[in-house]
Amino acid sequence: MSETPSKSSLGNSFFIMDMKGNIRVFCCLRPLNEKEVVEKERNVPSSLDESTIEHPWKDDKAKQHMHDRVFDGYATQDDVFEDIRASLIYF
Repeated sequence: MSETPSKSSLGNSFFIMDMKGNIRVFCCLRPLNEKEVVEKERNVPSSLDESTIEHPWKDDKAKQHMHDRVFDGYATQDDVFEDIRASLIYF
């Protein structure tokens, strides 16, 4: 059984296909602030992998959302730019 390749593994060919009218959605999560750390805040989104975020929902059940790319709270502006610059060059 073959696996479907991830968007990131397709590289530039994915960007070129995607630039033909599709909208790409990126999500940047911020790190917890001091107050949230001290209070051990749990009601915040978290990154499950490079394309999925999860946040608490009704009855303490988690809700997940898929994006083209998710950057966690440790990603720098340089990390974000390096990841999306290929799509910016085509414009």
